[in-house]
Amino acid sequence: MLDQIPEILRAKGFLTEEQSQQIRDRAAADPDKRIDRILLDSGLVTEENYLRAMAEEMGFGFTDLSDRQPDEEAIRLTPTKFVFKNKVFPLAIEENGTLVVATSEPFEILSLDELETLTGHPVEPIFSPDKEIAKQIKSYFGVGGETLGDMVGGDSPDGSSEANPDDDEAMAESASVIRLVNEILTEAVRERAS
Repeated sequence: MLDQIPEILRAKGFLTEEQSQQIRDRAAADPDKRIDRILLDSGLVTEENYLRAMAEEMGFGFTDLSDRQPDEEAIRLTPTKFVFKNKVFPLAIEENGTLVVATSEPFEILSLDELETLTGHPVEPIFSPDKEIAKQIKSYFGVGGETLGDMVGGDSPDGSSEANPDDDEAMAESASVIRLVNEILTEAVRERAS
C-alpha cells in the first residue's frame, strides 16, 4: 500500500499527476526512505490531508484531538514509556474492550500489536497530526519526553524549589515526574534490575 500513496492522494485531489510522479521519482532515487516520509518532507501535501486520505482508504477514523476528551481509564491502561516511544495517545476504551489510540503513523502496525500485548486489549488506531498528539501527550502525561534531569533540576541555588505550589503547571509537572519515576521503578522490578 505504501507504493500506492501518491496515486491515492492524486485520486482524492490532494496531488496533481505531476506531483504524484515527482514523489514516485524521489522514492525511486532514495529506496531506503519510506514513500510517506518523502511525501510529507516534500511539502506537497499537509500531514492532515495525508492522514485524512489514509484514514478513509484504510477504513479508520481521523480526529482533531483538541475536540476530544480522553478516557482516564485508557490513559491509565497505556504505559507511559510506550506513549513517548511510539507517539501514540490513548483516547478511549470502547464497550467491547477495544483501546482506541491516536497515531500519526498509519503504517506502524507492529507498535500497535505491541500495545495489544502490553494492555491485553485489542487496539484500534485513529489518525491525528503528530503535533496534536505531542500536545496531548504533554498535557496528560506531563513533560516525560524531556530528560529526567531537566524535570527535577528546578532547584534554585539556595536549595529551595522555584515552583509555586499554587501553580497548576508546576503541580502537573510534579505529578508527571512522580508518574515517570514510578513507571521506571515498576519496569526495573519487572526486569529484576538492581
